[in-house]
Amino acid sequence: MDYKEEITDYYDSSQRFYRIFVYNNETLGMHLGFWDKNTKDRQQAVLNENQAIIDLAKVRRGQKVLDAGCGVGGTAIYIAKKTAAFVVGITLSQKQVYLAKKNAKRHKVDKLTQFFCQDYSKTNFDNNTFDVVYGIESICHAYPKSKFLEEAYRILKPRGKLVIADGYTSRLPKTIKEKEIIKKFTWAFALKEIIPKAEMTSAISDTGFVNVKETGKTNSILPSVNYFSYAGVTLFPMVKILSFLPIKLLKTVYRNNVAAVSLYEGIKKGLAAYYLHYAEKPRV
Repeated sequence: MDYKEEITDYYDSSQRFYRIFVYNNETLGMHLGFWDKNTKDRQQAVLNENQAIIDLAKVRRGQKVLDAGCGVGGTAIYIAKKTAAFVVGITLSQKQVYLAKKNAKRHKVDKLTQFFCQDYSKTNFDNNTFDVVYGIESICHAYPKSKFLEEAYRILKPRGKLVIADGYTSRLPKTIKEKEIIKKFTWAFALKEIIPKAEMTSAISDTGFVNVKETGKTNSILPSVNYFSYAGVTLFPMVKILSFLPIKLLKTVYRNNVAAVSLYEGIKKGLAAYYLHYAEKPRV
């Protein structure tokens, strides 16, 4: 299968796993979330990250917003509810589109949201359509990253805002063990690559965006990383054995197990970090 099919297959096959272990009917979020001293649980952390997108991009009523890699609609629904902006979500997965529409209707924001099966690096939207484009833990799949950035620039209105929340490498691996961590991480999350944060910052500027800013958020995601890693390490021996059975769900659980453990190891060794990027399309 080609790369886009691999990404779609990963998310479609992981849907039941995410539904049971990652998100609930209220947050619907598959991302790590941002913790602070007032955060009570992982679901609140997910909502905190959603709110961070609103605050950073200054999303308001009447604006048109694009969720690039929307999953089952969690963040799009949250933003529509909180701001009354009109939020469009796109994903490669037709299954996710179906679930996102269903979730939006249940949360009573189906009039403020739309969801489509599209590639965020090659959309069918007109030039200068959106006030805000954001991606939470989805732009890591873009290959090369410049394709997504060029498309985001095209469809953003002048003075439109781009926000990306994602993980990056902090340095090159120095040992065979560290190379193996990166290899496992990219395989587990169906990534072509994981690039340095500085490379993403440069790529955003090179595309033509201005006021480019980066904010380190690694400490804010650590409680979620630790939670998933603990579960991964505890279940790893059993899950690895079960993954040899010809049952796709078990293979998917193993893959996500590897993802959780390799993410923890990468951050612990200083190989990986999490950042928020913000940028604006120039006025003219």
